[in-house]
Amino acid sequence: MKNIKQCLLLGALSGSFFIASAAFAAEPLPAPIKFLESEGVQIVGEFEAPGGLKGYAARFRGDTMGIYLTPDEKHAIVGTLINEKGDPAAQAEIQRLVDAAPSLIDWEALGKSSWVVEGDKNAKRIVYAFMDPNCPYCAVFWEKARPYLKQKGVQLRHIMVGVLGPTSLPISAKILTAKDPAKALADHELALLQRKEGLSAEGKVPEKAQQDVIANSQLMHSSQIFGTPAVIYQDKEGKVKVAQGVPNDQLMKEIFSVTP
Repeated sequence: MKNIKQCLLLGALSGSFFIASAAFAAEPLPAPIKFLESEGVQIVGEFEAPGGLKGYAARFRGDTMGIYLTPDEKHAIVGTLINEKGDPAAQAEIQRLVDAAPSLIDWEALGKSSWVVEGDKNAKRIVYAFMDPNCPYCAVFWEKARPYLKQKGVQLRHIMVGVLGPTSLPISAKILTAKDPAKALADHELALLQRKEGLSAEGKVPEKAQQDVIANSQLMHSSQIFGTPAVIYQDKEGKVKVAQGVPNDQLMKEIFSVTP
């Protein structure tokens, strides 16, 4: 990706209001923007940025990205636009456009994936989490979720994937096929938290379970999610949201809130 996320636009650029282009979808993209799109960047909106630049709001591997086209339309700068005080000058508009864009995540597909369930079996509040057994941060999220799963009406579904190493797939498959998958997951995550060895990857694993983990991993990547844990939930308006990494306390409350 030629380190496009490491580029930074610097300069004394004044703060101003931004106007999103309603004709964005109908206009052909300039060559530098089309190139970035071909590299996997999802362009979700266009706006007029300070300093005479044209701005694009984008997503790349789950992250929000700002792209700025030079007036000659032959060059693009990827990074953070700042004003004379060093403050981000376009981030609010970029985030607004990204939030308004359709989600890449198929909520129904999540429900059809292979997962380990915890919480209320009759819950109306469903939360999904992509989890890799070799991810220490997944163990931290698992622990932080404990108090919320004591609430009535909340259910957490762990979608087990195999993306962090060669042992991830067989361990995830073992958890999915355990006699008590929730206990197997709990034992494994507790071992990680205590810096002990969890489930072993050794031994036979049913082919069906391995294929289920592979399908889960493919679903994760097709959803443009590239890290674990990734927690998927619906906000008060029913819009699908993703929290990548371990959510902070405020976000945890939002994720597991049972109030409409």
